[in-house]
Amino acid sequence: MTISYQLDLSRASAISFFRLLFRWRASLWKNVFKEFLVWCTLYFLIAFCYRSPFIMTDAQRLIFEDVSSYLNKQLSFLPLTFILGFYVSTIVSRWTIIFTNMGYIESEALLIGNYVQGDDEETKMQRRAMVRYMCLSQLLVYRDISVRVRKRFPTYDSIVQAGFMLEHEREKLESIKLDYDKYWVPINWSYTHMFEARRAGKITSDVMTNKLTDEMKVFRNNLQMLCNYDWVPIPLVYPQVIMIAVYFYFGVCLISRQFILSGRELPTKSEIDIVVPVMTMVQFLFYVGWMKAAEVLLNPMGDDDDDFECNFLLDKNLATSLSIVDETHYDAPTVQEDKFWSSGHVDPMYPSSADAEEVNPLVGSAIHAKIPSVNDEQRVVEMIRRRHSSVTIPDTRKTSKKSFSRRMSSLFKVSASLHRKRTTIAQTGMLGKNELRTGSVQLDDTISSRRASSLCTIPSHAATFPSARNSVVSLEAEPLSQCHEKSTTAMINFQSALSTVTEEESPTSRNNSTVVPPPAVLQELIAQQDVQEKQAKI
Repeated sequence: MTISYQLDLSRASAISFFRLLFRWRASLWKNVFKEFLVWCTLYFLIAFCYRSPFIMTDAQRLIFEDVSSYLNKQLSFLPLTFILGFYVSTIVSRWTIIFTNMGYIESEALLIGNYVQGDDEETKMQRRAMVRYMCLSQLLVYRDISVRVRKRFPTYDSIVQAGFMLEHEREKLESIKLDYDKYWVPINWSYTHMFEARRAGKITSDVMTNKLTDEMKVFRNNLQMLCNYDWVPIPLVYPQVIMIAVYFYFGVCLISRQFILSGRELPTKSEIDIVVPVMTMVQFLFYVGWMKAAEVLLNPMGDDDDDFECNFLLDKNLATSLSIVDETHYDAPTVQEDKFWSSGHVDPMYPSSADAEEVNPLVGSAIHAKIPSVNDEQRVVEMIRRRHSSVTIPDTRKTSKKSFSRRMSSLFKVSASLHRKRTTIAQTGMLGKNELRTGSVQLDDTISSRRASSLCTIPSHAATFPSARNSVVSLEAEPLSQCHEKSTTAMINFQSALSTVTEEESPTSRNNSTVVPPPAVLQELIAQQDVQEKQAKI
């Protein structure tokens, strides 16, 4: 039963919130008064034993004081606020998801009432059966996850008597031999009747049919979400940790928060003998009440005062859906001229008692801003063309962009030339070995003049690019397909290396350095070239 208090808070005032403190049902006092009464009884019992000379001796009283001082010092080690805050936030998020998936049938009933056309008895029964089966599926889910619904519908006969299911439908449902739940069966019946209506032409298009199926799927997914949260709750260890932490904390407070009357200088020694631990009692109400709020929200389908009204929702869905698809089907009023037809202006109407109340319009916050260039005398603002309408680029960035463009263009031209050269050599195979070496050296010199950040820079050394020479020479003894494959691979690798180029280097470093591959790669390429030369001589 959900306790509503929104009417009491229609005005935000201290009196309105103060009245909430005197509520009993679903209140803090109702949830914690038993634990609070037990704790206060134990506290005053321990205080009586400590203060009574007939129960404790002086030596025992000294030991009690030392224990109380030690426990009070170590009590701050329990992170009670942190674990309670995280626990309650987790519970509230689950509660919110469950509430948003309760399942309301109005949307589906409105579509069925307007998409399934026909005034004959068979069509009316089809529309009523489709929405009733959806309510039946919701009932089957609720009676398995809600104690209140289970008490109301303990058997299938009670469901038949309530009108959610007919006798032959109960027999059909019971005849299905399945060891698992049967929540899907009424939804399946609704789909069957919907497709029969489509084949009979009562639903005029497939688009409407798809829309109906989507709405049914959303409704069924909501019910499935409720089942999932009921089947898999929060791990049991989490509520156990919270309960043990809270009760252990205030169990320790029974001794650590006692007022010490010893003549010794102890940290817990009280200057005033109040006897009643007011602040500890307030702390008990806050922490235990916080924990009780999480316990109430943990299972909103239960039997607490603030749990969901599942029975009301079932009755509402059934009555509303049947009224939508039958009684109010195609029952719209005739179209006539409204009250503002000839006036052209809509004047808001209020009762005479509320005519003096101020209405704050919802307008933009900048409407009433004071603009210096616009005043009461000058309403026309002179508009001029801005001098610099485009974005200004610094000179350093312009130079860098131009040099980078030239560099990329020249590198791609060299790569394309190399690719065409290799293709020509592979197709003709007519060049001699010396000609190949000469062309390779020329290509190497051209590539070496371009710099890339992915290659090594060695100052003051003349070098060539042996990889190009090696690739050209090796084409003599390779088939045409392999040559094309290597040429394409080299092109891709070359473009990947170009993607790492970042910026143009200074002219000084460009003139004093040349580009060569890394030393390890260079040695390997030279070795391969020597082997090929020996093979050619043989």
